[in-house]
Amino acid sequence: IKAKENNPRATDSITIQYCHLSRDGSHFEFPDKAVLDSTRIIITTTALARFFHDMKLPENYFSHILIDEASQMLECEALMALGLAGKHTCVVLAGDHMQMGPKLFSVRQDKCSEHTLLNRLFYYYQAENSDIAKQSRIIFTENYRSTKDIVDFVSTHFYVGKSDVIKARGNVPPHSHQHALQFHHVRGECCLDPTSMSWFNAEQILSVVDIVQGIMKEWPQEWGNKAPESVCVLSQGRQVLEIRQRLRQLRLPRFTVENAENVQGKQFRVIVISTVHTKDSLLETDRTCLEFFNDMRVLNTVMTRAQSQIFVVGDAAALSCQQFGMCWRLWRSYIEDCINKGSAYNFTLDSLKQDLLEISELCRSVDEESSDSESTTSEIPDTEDPILQELLDESKDINVPLTEEGLFPVFQHEQFVSSVSNQIAEEDEEQLLTNSSTHKHCELVIEYFDHRAYARPLDEPTMRISIMDRKNIGQAFPGDKVTVEILSETSNPPTGKVFNILESADTVKEFVCTIERYDNQVMTPINKCITKIYAPFSKDKPDHIA
Repeated sequence: IKAKENNPRATDSITIQYCHLSRDGSHFEFPDKAVLDSTRIIITTTALARFFHDMKLPENYFSHILIDEASQMLECEALMALGLAGKHTCVVLAGDHMQMGPKLFSVRQDKCSEHTLLNRLFYYYQAENSDIAKQSRIIFTENYRSTKDIVDFVSTHFYVGKSDVIKARGNVPPHSHQHALQFHHVRGECCLDPTSMSWFNAEQILSVVDIVQGIMKEWPQEWGNKAPESVCVLSQGRQVLEIRQRLRQLRLPRFTVENAENVQGKQFRVIVISTVHTKDSLLETDRTCLEFFNDMRVLNTVMTRAQSQIFVVGDAAALSCQQFGMCWRLWRSYIEDCINKGSAYNFTLDSLKQDLLEISELCRSVDEESSDSESTTSEIPDTEDPILQELLDESKDINVPLTEEGLFPVFQHEQFVSSVSNQIAEEDEEQLLTNSSTHKHCELVIEYFDHRAYARPLDEPTMRISIMDRKNIGQAFPGDKVTVEILSETSNPPTGKVFNILESADTVKEFVCTIERYDNQVMTPINKCITKIYAPFSKDKPDHIA
């Protein structure tokens, strides 16, 4: 069942054989009950399913209701279809919570998936101990779409941190003499389209054209007949229209060119991704809406559309720079994999390191130039900030030992390490094995430095353990491998605290900061996962860091 507004001519020739059309075949029609009675399987959207309620169907009319891509829709969308279920109807929700979720503007981007019925049901069943609850949640660990190199990369970097957990079972043929993952470093220059207020990059467009032409020339026999429509170019905004126009001008075959948001549920032999932005344009624009740089779920979705090969066209330094988004670790791993396999072009590892160093210096100088301006990095009023309150509250009877110059005593490295030994400890195998129900090895994700974090167990990555308050987070940093002690299993999700730090995250502990509005000795990292930093001033030079 398709919406009446859709044009039948735009529907696949095989699909349209199963659609309900008007008598003259000029448009789609919604079926009546007689048509439903004569049909065993009905395929439609949850939005159109709401019209079934007007037909007053009897209870248990549908023996099964299956909702695919349930991770994409809000609960209200799913309930339009689930409202048709009776007591004896079998309901199945399928989806991947690690791929693109619904668009929500009332919560942070990484919280959108928590507002889907798929996630809520999974967490609900996870908290139950009955056999029915255990049988009602199923995790698939086999991939039938992509070749092994793509599945291994996705498994490692989007899911469980290991390449052998998700298995490639489809026997999908890779390219006969090219690596499955390819990277073409193209910086170019970004231009802002005044009509759509989105960016395009002419140099990357030319590179994309060369790549798709090369794909057709070197099409291996293992892939069957040449199919240009199975080569999909993905980008965003104005770049999509510019690529389409360029391909038409050259009268090239009808390659598929789409926005990243439009390909969920589809598959293509080859995916070509143009990331558009450069290190120069990212210094000028708001980076919060750039999904290729900030949204792991978007990247997971687009990469898993590929059957045999992925090409990425972009600025290597911009993609793998910590200052330019939340996905920099993924891109750095992708680029390193391409370098190791000889499938990275137009740059070297040394040139990438030099670019990253220049960006770091530039960000530092920009921060110094703007240090006299007011901080706009936090929307929380300073009067409610617990750390700033403690620093500025002179009514508290607190004694802090200082040196003669008015500075904190400086510890030797050995003393400092021993002072935090209660946080960083060697793993006690015997204790962890005997208390596996109360202690779990996890990766720490800090959402806000002083009161909100969660831990992902390494052996059960779909589970979340909520960690509230700074005292329960301890001295751990985002990405650290930690042992978490379960405090309460009855809550949903369970709560816990950091017991010790097993392995520090392999990241540089350098943070871009702004000066606090009311106390220029307090530095606020732009990264809200990092605690505020107190910088002692010299006694003789009040405005100089000692």
